[in-house]
Amino acid sequence: MGNNPLVSACVKGDSAQVKALLQDPNIDVNKGIEGLDRTPFFLACREGHAEIVKLLLSDERVDPTKPGSDNSTPFWQACWKGRVSVVKLLLEDERIDVNQSINHGTTPFEIAWQEGHYEVVKALLSGGHGERFDFWKKNKSGVSVFHTICTKRHPDKLYCDLLRLFLNHPDVDINEPAYAGLTPISLACQSENTEVVKILLTDNRINVDSPKSHLPPIFIAGQRGYIELVKIMFASDKTFDVSSRWNGNNLTLIEYINKSSAAGMQPYERSLNETKKRQENCKLIIELIEEYKQNPEWVRFKLRKSLGVLDSLASQIFSLIVLYTDGYLALQC
Repeated sequence: MGNNPLVSACVKGDSAQVKALLQDPNIDVNKGIEGLDRTPFFLACREGHAEIVKLLLSDERVDPTKPGSDNSTPFWQACWKGRVSVVKLLLEDERIDVNQSINHGTTPFEIAWQEGHYEVVKALLSGGHGERFDFWKKNKSGVSVFHTICTKRHPDKLYCDLLRLFLNHPDVDINEPAYAGLTPISLACQSENTEVVKILLTDNRINVDSPKSHLPPIFIAGQRGYIELVKIMFASDKTFDVSSRWNGNNLTLIEYINKSSAAGMQPYERSLNETKKRQENCKLIIELIEEYKQNPEWVRFKLRKSLGVLDSLASQIFSLIVLYTDGYLALQC
């Protein structure tokens, strides 16, 4: 830390020393580590020393917004490191730009979510603070916070709970496209994120179609052989167009899956076993699509039963149909 006592005290968490040093009217409270532009305040936020952060915020000489050499602010650092107490303090200060990203474009909210600091995320969304965040500020790859959320695979329960909380925010556009026109549900399908797809499908605002020049979510899941995703989508109360031709290459869903399946290993597959598994799944998906084309309501009913999402009365009806009829043919008559 060189010979800067304020920097050393802020890093070590020595609040008594910081308080004593701030009594000096001639001290440069914003002088940090040479070459890194990390001020004492920046370092206190990064290390999570809330008491020191509070002391520094009370000093008019301290600049709480000065970024480091990578353009990360003290607030960004606190979100990155999961310093909940510090984040809450900074949120109360109107000088803090809660949306300022670092050089490669990641915002404070996005880095907190990516790092799994869910208590920080809850703090950012609660207490009216969510209104200050630009959830659609895209990084250099054309991806926003919400798009990043939808790409996580195997999310835990808390993650899913936070996603539901996030969807309740008035500024969230559930159909906003990212790069290549991929919508949030398309990104979730691409990542085989079944839990996120389930959550998105329960939202009345969701659009399961895509602009004609971009792949619809059902095409993405089918082409990759993600049979559980296809089942989840067909079991929902949404209607999927499986007969029309996609304008991208004038293929129907079944034609597109057949073409992809016959093409061999795909970029997202790492082994021949994965390719074989996808091809097997694609055959099952095509059978399911053919059945869906004939009677989507029956397929939805059957899948909801197998996925355990029918209520008790509907389950009893289903059992009677299976027991006393051949099911599918009975509904066709």
